[in-house]
Amino acid sequence: MQDSTILSCFLSEKERTKMFTEHTFSDKNLMEIAQNIQHAASYYECPRVFHNMHELILKLENKRRTAAFCGHFSAGKSTLINQIIGKNLLPSHPIPTSANIVHFQNGSSAAISYLDSKTGETHKLTDKQWNEEWFTNSDKMTEVYLTLPIPQFPTDLEILDTPGIDSTEKSHKALAEARLVEADTVYYTVDYQKVESEENFTFLKQLNQSYITPVLLINQIDKHEEEEMAFSLFQQKIQASLRKNNIRVKNIYFISAADPLVNKKDWNAFINELFISSESTVNQVIQTCALGIYRELEHLAVFVNEHIQPSENTVQYMRTYISLPSVEQALNEKKESLKSIPEWERLIDKDIFQECETIFKNAKITPYHTRNLVRDYLESRQSSFRLKGLFSKNKTSFEKERRKQKLIDSLNENVKNYIDVHLRNGIQRILSIYGINSRSFTNDLLSIHYNIDSDLLKRAERFGAQFSQDYVLTYSRIVLDEIRKRYKEILIDLLPSIKEAVQEQQCIQTKQLSTKVSKLKHITEEWAQWEQDYHTLTKWINDVITQLRNAREPISLPSDASDDSQSFYKWNNLNINASEVDIGSFYENAQQQHTQTFFESKEKAAQKLEAAVTYINKKGLSEIEHSLKEKASRLHQKTYRITLFGAFSAGKSSIANALLGEHFLPVSANPTTASVHYIQAPDNNHSHRSVEIFYKSEQDIVDDMNDILRPANLTLASVEDWCDVYAKNNEEAADSRNENDKRVDQKPDPMELLKEEEIILAEQYYQSVHTFKNIIGEIKNADYEIYKQAAASEEHALLIKNVNIYFDCSFTRNGYLLVDTPGIGSIYRRHSQIAFEEMKKSDAVLFVSYYNHAFSKADREFLLQLGRTKDYFSYDKFFFLVNASDLAQSKKELNTVLDYVKDQLIRLHITKPHVLPISGRNALKSYNNNPNEYWHNSGAAGFLEHFQQFAKGNLENTIIKEGIAEIRQAITILQQQKESFAEEEQTRIAKKQYWQKELVSFVEWLKNTNPVTEWQWIEQELEELFFYVKQRVFYRYYDEYKVLFNAARFEDSESFSSQLHRYTNELVQFIFHEIVQEIRATIIRIEHFIQKQWEELQDSIHEKLFSEIRGFFVRKHINNFPETKIKEHVPVNSSTFSFISNYTSYQQFFVEQKNKVMKEQLEEALRPYGDQLIEKYHHQLKQEYKSFFYKQWEEFLKDFSRAAETLITDWKKDNQAEDTTDLDQSINHLKSLI
Repeated sequence: MQDSTILSCFLSEKERTKMFTEHTFSDKNLMEIAQNIQHAASYYECPRVFHNMHELILKLENKRRTAAFCGHFSAGKSTLINQIIGKNLLPSHPIPTSANIVHFQNGSSAAISYLDSKTGETHKLTDKQWNEEWFTNSDKMTEVYLTLPIPQFPTDLEILDTPGIDSTEKSHKALAEARLVEADTVYYTVDYQKVESEENFTFLKQLNQSYITPVLLINQIDKHEEEEMAFSLFQQKIQASLRKNNIRVKNIYFISAADPLVNKKDWNAFINELFISSESTVNQVIQTCALGIYRELEHLAVFVNEHIQPSENTVQYMRTYISLPSVEQALNEKKESLKSIPEWERLIDKDIFQECETIFKNAKITPYHTRNLVRDYLESRQSSFRLKGLFSKNKTSFEKERRKQKLIDSLNENVKNYIDVHLRNGIQRILSIYGINSRSFTNDLLSIHYNIDSDLLKRAERFGAQFSQDYVLTYSRIVLDEIRKRYKEILIDLLPSIKEAVQEQQCIQTKQLSTKVSKLKHITEEWAQWEQDYHTLTKWINDVITQLRNAREPISLPSDASDDSQSFYKWNNLNINASEVDIGSFYENAQQQHTQTFFESKEKAAQKLEAAVTYINKKGLSEIEHSLKEKASRLHQKTYRITLFGAFSAGKSSIANALLGEHFLPVSANPTTASVHYIQAPDNNHSHRSVEIFYKSEQDIVDDMNDILRPANLTLASVEDWCDVYAKNNEEAADSRNENDKRVDQKPDPMELLKEEEIILAEQYYQSVHTFKNIIGEIKNADYEIYKQAAASEEHALLIKNVNIYFDCSFTRNGYLLVDTPGIGSIYRRHSQIAFEEMKKSDAVLFVSYYNHAFSKADREFLLQLGRTKDYFSYDKFFFLVNASDLAQSKKELNTVLDYVKDQLIRLHITKPHVLPISGRNALKSYNNNPNEYWHNSGAAGFLEHFQQFAKGNLENTIIKEGIAEIRQAITILQQQKESFAEEEQTRIAKKQYWQKELVSFVEWLKNTNPVTEWQWIEQELEELFFYVKQRVFYRYYDEYKVLFNAARFEDSESFSSQLHRYTNELVQFIFHEIVQEIRATIIRIEHFIQKQWEELQDSIHEKLFSEIRGFFVRKHINNFPETKIKEHVPVNSSTFSFISNYTSYQQFFVEQKNKVMKEQLEEALRPYGDQLIEKYHHQLKQEYKSFFYKQWEEFLKDFSRAAETLITDWKKDNQAEDTTDLDQSINHLKSLI
């Protein structure tokens, strides 16, 4: 909409290059276009473009070619030009000499003139008046013109010598840059030893941005020492550096102006290029003018676009609404809303009942399981219903009551989860639409519930109806209608109080909407005017570009060239980049700006907060002072925790090593040996490259072995049990082979249920424990090289649990802590707990996938868990790195892969994923050879820049943002104190006494307040979350059953029973793993909800504070929730279910489709165990969070009371600044901080 939109009218780089290098242009047409632009520049009052167009028109008329020489002051420009003209005219010194622009051209006789800097007039000089000072005297003149008889010099060539780009005089620099845009060729001259200086590269980029592609003259190569570096390597180094910095040059010549024979070949090529033929001169001049005209068109278009922009207020609306029809639609909607306000009382009535109808329509009040209970209940209500056996009458009565109660319980649970929760939320949403604060209806909303009892069940019965499936469905519908009726009665009772609130909002909203309508009307008019002006501008731009296209004429390129030129073109081809994809270009926008590191940002922020503390000290702001001190302390102590996740083969270690700057982390010998690595900066107790190795305890090892043996229903109590189990099973296997008869229902041999690699791994654990018995459960400090040897040994590595590595590099020094986790899909259950904890603790999560690897099942399971929780963190901290992106054959292919990964992540419920390419391998290569090229092309440089921006932004949006808000609070209060100096002392004391009284009263009220309503909302949310845990897990049961009990997986019909038991165990473990994962996700969701409730509670309390003392207090935040470890416990296995023994063959199970029967049986058998586990954690978390919530409330009361007492004490002492000067200084200092 601003410059970014106007730029879309311009030619692309490719179009521009093609147009102005491959064509010449009609003189007449170019002149008309130039005059058109000059006239427009005059009309729009743009003097810069008007002047430049004047110069271009003159150039077009006289057809003189200009070669401009520029560079920093010590590059040897003066020596070079003296060498070209064959005379030592220009002064040459190691300090800046050229202060003026000097024009050289060939003529029959010498002539000298200058442009007066004050009058703008040109004056001639006599030989007697001339001396070297005219080159450096910029007080009187800006440009000097010399015409000299130089035999070798073309008559149509003008050479310009410009002041050094590092001139301290801005006017010199501006003048030089203005002349460069008129030059046909710009020769940028650099000192051999300063080619890659930041200043040179910055200026070269500026030239490129002005559509100037210079010739690079690397002067003074006589300084080169072949022993230090081969000259060919130096040339390659320069080329690579230019490519890395995206700098375009026409040619590069390595020369010595002082001694051209040092590199005669390049010197001759340079001179041949400078002294081109007259025919080529005309073409070049016309091309320069055409490009210059186009460049000035762009400058003028941007200038005009800036001046036709609407007001900032309108621009904000344009960014919000995107298009004029959108804002017009918004205006019409606001007008309609204004008209509809008188109808609100009627409309809200309709909306609430419509919401109720929608909820009942979508609610599953009588799902499959509940309908079964309905069927059982109706069956028991039949007169013929009797139970057989002794005491049948009592049994029948008991059974009838039991069935009735189970139905009532089921209906009440469904009503609570499908009606109560959604109806409360729906009414909350409707209230917010009408601008009503739902908190004032909290108790009313929480009381929305109808308790289903036996009376309702009886009312729904139809006496005389025959018991059948149709009657079950009819009865279910009647029950639903009865429940719907009761809820409508509840809503009818609630409506009067809602309508009162609506009446209040009608008055408020009428005023607000009237103001908005007026504002939007003005915005619409201003926007429409801008669109008209913008359309006129863009049409003019397109017309001029069309005229330029029509003015094109074909140009014939030279058919041959000198040997020097030929040798140059062959050499220059080396500049062309290889066909490999430059991943670094993906990040080009992020790399354009220098970003502070995380360490720099947090330290700077901490210092800012500490400075604020000094300015408000002893000003009666002790609460804000204390809060700022605490935040500064947190910032000093904070490290930025980055956690790597990914499959074992994704290359996490190569990414980690690239970030650390060394091939440092060992690659695990086997996925099962992987441990967690924490890489951090050294401290006072740990030196560089030192390592702390935490070895597994015996219980850790037993747990890991049990994870391996889970498919066989084997559980070890100790490591030694493995020896007994192994020997016992071997004996039993031998005995069973000697038996002629085998019972069909005999339990399968556990060893048959295990895969060979699982048995080998369990045995490795057993052997490792006995080999390294002395290190079990120990913490060992070691040198890194010793650790690498240990990690390389699979026997040793099996026993390592965690590793702290202290490594000194720029990454860790900048405050980053890197956590390299075991690969996703680990067989060890503790790793899923680690993954959950790291997702919570981490400031950023990097998920690494491999370029040509699709997501595995383990990847998808992890990403599903991430998708469940991603949107519940305070910011999006997840990055998805596609490693080995250097494998891409083209940029198009890379983008296709990245888009595919994004699509797959979205399918896994990960919204707006940050997918980024990188090559860990190439990044590591950068530490060995071609560092700049490999580091840039690998994407590592771009990613780090992108990531540093993210880390800094994250920091600014958390602690720093809160600190700045508190500084603003302090400024407001100090300004109030300043204003109070104008009051009489008695008035000031009376005011503080009144504040004191109000505050004491408020503290008393607060102490008697119980946040029971907030807890009830949390409790309801927790209940709803756990209800859906059960639903989601068993929705996935059917899909997983199809995968595990697929006919293709059963390989050997003779071992059918063993395979059936193993896959049953895998399904059981999947279900309970899913339950645990869902509960972990629930923890993140409920903590997010508690945070939200707490913030609303804090806002509510602050709003109730007396307005004049509100600013003295800061809001308290929940910092650390209790750490809850959800242990993965599987209470059942295949042996628990006797019905499995009914399935004895492949034929029976698949051909006779008994697998469908088992699916239903197994689900029904698993549900009670799942319900029990879910209810256990529901109860546990409810108790933990309730205790935590009320503890936070108690701490808040204590802190608030303490702050209030301190404030009252300060008021009694009249603890504030002694005069307004002191206050002004503090206020100004604080303002400078924000």
